[in-house]
Amino acid sequence: MSDKKEVVEPKWEEFYNYRYWREEQRRQLTIVSNVYFALGSAMIGFTIKYLIDSINGLSIGCDERVFLVISICFSILSLIYYVLLTDNKLKDYRETARMIADNSSIKDIQNNTKEFGEKTWKLFMLQKVFLIIGFLFCALGYLILIFSR
Repeated sequence: MSDKKEVVEPKWEEFYNYRYWREEQRRQLTIVSNVYFALGSAMIGFTIKYLIDSINGLSIGCDERVFLVISICFSILSLIYYVLLTDNKLKDYRETARMIADNSSIKDIQNNTKEFGEKTWKLFMLQKVFLIIGFLFCALGYLILIFSR
C-alpha cells in the first residue's frame, strides 16, 4: 500500500451545469440592470421636474442647482451604459444561438463568447457606478436645499 492518494479531477461539466448557471446569471443581471434603469430614470424625471418648477417660482440656490444638474448628467451616463449593456447582451445571445445552431461544443461557445461576457460585466459596472455617483450628487443637492432653508 502506498501513502500516495490518487487525485481525481472532478467532471466539472457534470458538477457545474454551465448552461443553467449562465442563464440564471443572465436573468439576474437583466433584473438588476432594469432596476438601476428605473431608479435612474425616476431620479432624472423628479429632478428635472423640480428644476423646472424652481424656474417658475420656487426658490432654489445656485449650489443646489449645480449638484442637481451634475446628478442628471451622471444619471444620463448610467442610462447610456444601460443601453450599451442591453445591446451587448443581445449580441451575445445572437452569437450563442448561432453557435448552438452550428452544433458547436460548449467549450467553443464559452471561448467565443467570453469577450461578450467580459464586456457585459464592464458595462454593468459602469452603469452601476454612474448611477451611484448620480445618486450621491442628487442627495447632496437635496440635502443642501433642505438644510439651507
